[in-house]
Amino acid sequence: MVNGPWLDDPVRDGTTPGRIVILLENLPVERDRRVWRQARALVRHGLAVTVVCPASEEWASGSGGRGSRRRTVDGVEIRSFVPARERSGVLGFVLEYLVALAKMTWILRRLHRSSRIGGIQVCNPPDIFFAVGWWARRRGIPFLFDQHDLCPELFLTRFGAGPAPGADRRVPAPLVAVILAVLRRCERETYLSASRVIATNDSYRRVAIERGGVGPRDVVVVRNGPDPERMRPNGSVSRSGGDRRLVVWMGNIGPQDGVDDAVRAVAHLVRRIGRTDTDFVFIGRGEARAAAMAVAEQLDLDRYVTFTGWIPDDEAFALLSAADVGLSADPPGPLNNCSTMNKTLEYMAFGLPVVAHDLHETRISAGPAAVYAADGTPEALARCLDRLLDDPDRMASMGREGRRRIEARLGWPHQAAGYVALWQSVLGLDPKPVGSPASTAPVLSPVVATAGQRAENSTMSPNART
Repeated sequence: MVNGPWLDDPVRDGTTPGRIVILLENLPVERDRRVWRQARALVRHGLAVTVVCPASEEWASGSGGRGSRRRTVDGVEIRSFVPARERSGVLGFVLEYLVALAKMTWILRRLHRSSRIGGIQVCNPPDIFFAVGWWARRRGIPFLFDQHDLCPELFLTRFGAGPAPGADRRVPAPLVAVILAVLRRCERETYLSASRVIATNDSYRRVAIERGGVGPRDVVVVRNGPDPERMRPNGSVSRSGGDRRLVVWMGNIGPQDGVDDAVRAVAHLVRRIGRTDTDFVFIGRGEARAAAMAVAEQLDLDRYVTFTGWIPDDEAFALLSAADVGLSADPPGPLNNCSTMNKTLEYMAFGLPVVAHDLHETRISAGPAAVYAADGTPEALARCLDRLLDDPDRMASMGREGRRRIEARLGWPHQAAGYVALWQSVLGLDPKPVGSPASTAPVLSPVVATAGQRAENSTMSPNART
């Protein structure tokens, strides 16, 4: 990858670096655990950080759609904008992205005029910020691409040949080919415009190198690891026990997330296997939520299935602490096979055994902490759930193993060290916390040899993958 002119910037002489600006289009930062952890990690190391993102519904309605929409939380400055009204289909996404690009670029230019920008990080989807990358490079500003999703695969999953259940099938085949070509070009340009690429797992890193032409030393893996101190079983909340069992699903409910599969698995478990002692709670929202709820109603599962929507963290954490099993129903496919689901790691942080489809990156993360449905069907999920729920000793052992893996290498503290080291590298800073005592955390090399993940972010609104 071509190194930009920022290497000769006078900020590298040890003076205070400029502000780091993080561009996040598809979620408010309050609902993106990955980006929020990244921003706070940088602030804790003495760096000034601004996140530009869409306003949450609560914030937008609270300001009446007017006002500054600028605030500081835990030392992180947040500048938000009101996004375009949500519409379905490809044209809806195009309109959303164009409006967001215009508003975010305007905010970025205002920041550039009012304060010195030391670096920019863009988070996908979408892959539309390569022009910002070239703009930054001409001005000697480092530009990092934090790849949360493989956008071509995401498009095919949602709109292309054999889309996921609940996806929009109205896109004509010739148009699919054209859009796919555009998406691949946008992805390629984003790779080329970046001084470094942050991949969320080793599969994504391989795509950046092989498909994007990025040099191996210019791709760093930073997982979306949960914070093991914040996300842990609540000792005052006991597992469900007794006569009832509790299975929890948590995440963004999109067509590619398999919630309809999960609901059909519940139906098979109840109607065919005859297990009626288990309740299922689905935490989250998304465009496929209404369809999943309709499936539950059609299958007469109201007694067993509850959809909560987004709920505060303390409520979600209480449910996770009380649950017996965490369910990851993301179906096999080109996107999901390469992606690590945030929900899976968060279940492991709470000491929950996981039932999931047999996906490559899920096996890498969970290993023996999960049971895998080999044939990728709702019926297989139901059979796995039934066998596991009948084996309390195995559930406890798997839960301990999952928690151990989070504490040993997958948790956010391990990922934060590499992320901060990356920024210190591109900013030319001494690799220890700025303005604070020397760090006790290990300083990792520019290529961080940890596995990764697809961004599924949340504040009980996990972004679904990464």
